[in-house]
Amino acid sequence: MGTHIVSAVLIGLLLLGLVIAIVNKSAYPESNDLTLGASLRLNAWGLVALGVAVAASRTLHFHPDWAKEWRIAVALAPLAPLVLYLRAGMRWLHGLDEMQRRIQYEAIIYAAAGTGLAVLALDLLATAGCMPAIHFGLEGLYALAFALWILGSLISNRRFR
Repeated sequence: MGTHIVSAVLIGLLLLGLVIAIVNKSAYPESNDLTLGASLRLNAWGLVALGVAVAASRTLHFHPDWAKEWRIAVALAPLAPLVLYLRAGMRWLHGLDEMQRRIQYEAIIYAAAGTGLAVLALDLLATAGCMPAIHFGLEGLYALAFALWILGSLISNRRFR
């Protein structure tokens, strides 16, 4: 039950972040505003990775009797599209101008640090017995990191106005 609540909160944060990002566009013409098509091309492998992660999670849940080798292969299946997604993101970052690249690096650091701190805090609270352990899964971690990246982008963009 607790995991479903956390997933719902993370999805809500993600949607809120997307709405804020759409409403609060950068004031700079050379900003990283993407067309819908360019954004979909950039994030296509990320969406594939999320779909594979959800399918792998469901498959492992419904087939606990599979051989260990198959379970390992299914569990690691989301990593292939995730690596391709990271490659697409790095190509996009290298194509930005210096200021936008710095803004994005700051946003990525904000997202990575925030995700790490959130997971660590929840794990420490679970270890202390204050709350049940929460398993984020790839989709939960992605949603949290993405929401924090949007927040980091807004904060970094605001600094350079």
